[in-house]
This record gives sequence, C-alpha cells and structure tokens, in this order.
Amino acid sequence: MLTPQERLAQALERLKTLQEETGSSAIRSRDLTRTVRELLLKNGFIQEVMKGWYIPTHPQEEHGETTAWYASFWDFCAAYLTERFGNDWCLTAQQSLALYTDDWMVPRQLIVHSPKGNNNIIQLRHGTELVDSKSSEKSFPGTKDRHTLEGLQLYSLEAALIACPPSSFSQSPALLRSALATITDVSELLSRLLDSGHSTIAGRLAGAFRNINYDRIADTILEAMEKAGYHIRELDPFEDEPPKMELWTPSPSVNRMKLLPSGFYHTCPVKDGYNGNPWQNSYSNIHIQASSSRHRAATQATVPGSAPHVEQERSSTQTMGVLYSFFCGVTL
Repeated sequence: MLTPQERLAQALERLKTLQEETGSSAIRSRDLTRTVRELLLKNGFIQEVMKGWYIPTHPQEEHGETTAWYASFWDFCAAYLTERFGNDWCLTAQQSLALYTDDWMVPRQLIVHSPKGNNNIIQLRHGTELVDSKSSEKSFPGTKDRHTLEGLQLYSLEAALIACPPSSFSQSPALLRSALATITDVSELLSRLLDSGHSTIAGRLAGAFRNINYDRIADTILEAMEKAGYHIRELDPFEDEPPKMELWTPSPSVNRMKLLPSGFYHTCPVKDGYNGNPWQNSYSNIHIQASSSRHRAATQATVPGSAPHVEQERSSTQTMGVLYSFFCGVTL
C-alpha cells in the first residue's frame, strides 16, 4: 500500500505530465481523476477558479496571494474560451492592440465577443471577471480579420485599428500610438479601408499617423481613398500634445514607456512597499517563468519543499515594462 507521501508524489507527477501535454496552466476537472484532483487541492497544488476548472499553485502561498492567478490568467482564459466557443470568439479591438504591443497586464474585466455568447458576467479569482458578449454574425470579425496569438483569438492589427472607437485615442493614447508605430506596410490597412468604404475612419487614422510623424503613411491613406472617389477629412483623434521626439523603436514596450508623461516614475502610487521606480527596486514575492514566444508568466507544479522555478527569457527592457505595469496598477 502506498504511503500518503507516495500518493502525493504520483499526483504531482500526473499534474506535471498534464502540463507538459497541454502546454497550458488551465486544468479541467476531467483531466484528473477525482482522487488525484482532491489530493492536489487538499495539499495546495491547485486552486479552483470556477466549477470544473483549476490552476496550479504553490502550496506555500499565503491566503489571498495573487501571483499564481495573474501568472495563469491568459492561459486559463484561452483554454476556457476555446473549450466553450471553439474558434468563434475574439477579444475586443482595444485589448487586441494591448497584446500586440506586449501589454499583458491582467484587466479587471476581460470582454469577449462571440456569436455564441450569452452576455453573462463570469466571476473569476481576485476580483477579475470575464464577460461573454453576444455578437451578431455581421458585427463579429471574420476569419480574415482575426489572428491567434498564444491561443487567444484577437482582431488582426489592422482590423483592430479600424474597429477602435474614437474615444480610445483619448483614453489610451500611449497604447494607440504604440500600436500605430508597429505598422510598417500600410497595404493591409488600406485594403480594408477601401473594401469597406471607411472614409471617416480613414481620415481619423491618417490624422493619427501624422500625429506620430508617420507622414508618408498618412499621405498614402489620403491619396488612395481620394483616388477611389471618397471625400476624406483628416482629423487628429488624439487630444493631448503629439510627441516632440523621435521615439519609435522595434520594441512596443519601449515605445509605451517613452510615451509616459514626464515625471510619471516619481508620481506612481506606492503599492505593497514599492516606491514606483522600476529601475531601482525588486519585489521578492514575484516568481516569473518566462516561456513561449510572448514570454508569458506561468506557474508549474513543484514537489513539496522545492523552490519555485524561475527562468528569465525577456529582454531587460520588456521585463521592466511588464513589472512596472504590475506594480503600479497602470497600463503602459
């Protein structure tokens, strides 16, 4: 007969194998036997997110600790939404742009569009929630306008820029400028504008590109739309002052940080003893395992008494951007 320690060791081995097989930190109840699931839950190696769904955790985490949840959030959402909707779901245009610009900060409310949605609010862990907004077949982005990033269904970059409402440019100027700066070939964007006759949106995007000193792209949009017979009125959708320096780099994370208001590092609110300077501080309770192409944080099962596995694959600048967002509770 196996001892309790041997049974736990077998349960941990099953959890490790499951994570290797799925490549995800989202665990469905049917993926584990009842005995294994209850043993892992009792010993603190998994936590329930909702009925039938779990995430891996460290048994030494204190009650209310959020590290495991925030590290597993995007994996969990991708797995849960795919299980429920197949490929017929998509994050909002603005959230899509955030992920394209390497902003993986966990939102309090994640809105998902799907023709199969029920307009329900699903409570998750630590005050986060998921909203499954029902979309009509007409308003739901087609296959051409969607892109899969690490299991998440997003608007394509060009479709997201077109779908973003005018208010997004004033509410999230750093995000929109960083997203615009990733456009190097305007042909895909221009094709969508012409095919759908988006003359108003074309004028808004031309003004937005000129705001970030992308005059060539702005002029190309205006000329192409006018040649197609549309009357275009260029309008700058940003309400703040345009950037006065050449700040665009291949890294959208760096662009977002450069776009922060002057003195922002010194006025960031204190959180859990953190003084707001991402370059001079450390946070001892954060364990990050960078993995996959988007370098997401993820937790893995560990045997009792072992230390959390820590592996760093981000560039230092990208890591500072992510940690800064986490510490300060703001989106860069």
